[in-house]
Amino acid sequence: MDSSYDEGFSRSILAALSEVHGEHMLCPLLENLFVVGDKTWSSLQCYTMAEERHRRNHPLKRVSMCLPHYASFANPDDTDLPLLRKYVETVDLEPTDITFPAFPDTLT
Repeated sequence: MDSSYDEGFSRSILAALSEVHGEHMLCPLLENLFVVGDKTWSSLQCYTMAEERHRRNHPLKRVSMCLPHYASFANPDDTDLPLLRKYVETVDLEPTDITFPAFPDTLT
């Protein structure tokens, strides 16, 4: 996710990923979260979301927070992110290459 230009959109995404309806979470198959450049997400919000998803048996496997306020850190252990490891297997500061499927230029 790189929604640094629309903070309202970013907060809506976070709310959806944390939402519980009855006993069911929205986006139950979500395992990896990569946040790049967004200034509205915080490690506390991610911690709360990871905790809730873990409690509901839909844990996150990886969270990567490539955010401006972590730009001066090379090691996530020097930040508050290690606390997320209580609920997430891998926590880092690295963006990842995401391969998008090829979409046709025109619809037929």
